[in-house]
Amino acid sequence: FGSILCLIGFTFIGPLDFIPIEPELWIIIVSLVFIGLGIASKLVTAFISALHDSIHRRGFADDISTYGLVSAMFFCACSVGAFIGPSLGGFLLDRIGYRKAILVILIVDILMVFLHVFHLIVRRVQSSRSDELRPLLTQNS
Repeated sequence: FGSILCLIGFTFIGPLDFIPIEPELWIIIVSLVFIGLGIASKLVTAFISALHDSIHRRGFADDISTYGLVSAMFFCACSVGAFIGPSLGGFLLDRIGYRKAILVILIVDILMVFLHVFHLIVRRVQSSRSDELRPLLTQNS
């Protein structure tokens, strides 16, 4: 859902070359709202997913130390991204211009959506296979 909101926002913030509208202030404001809501939903779900994965799949304790560790790693990764993103964005802006730089961001976001869908399909197939291998009756010792 967050990626779809970001895709809509990035499509109209430029707007992209193939969209025959001129950039206006209200379009930019609405696009930024879509991008902000999309990024917020992606960050919240990514953090919750990392916390869930650490506790349930990796075996960490469900206590404050695990929450602190996941939080520190998550915000460290966000900080690295907050440094690399504007640096790369400034480079793209200088080299290819604003509208084409937005197109690059849009393509990367579309690629991430496809990778996420692929990951969900693989996890679903793996979980259905593990269900098939689990015995119907277990013996209690």
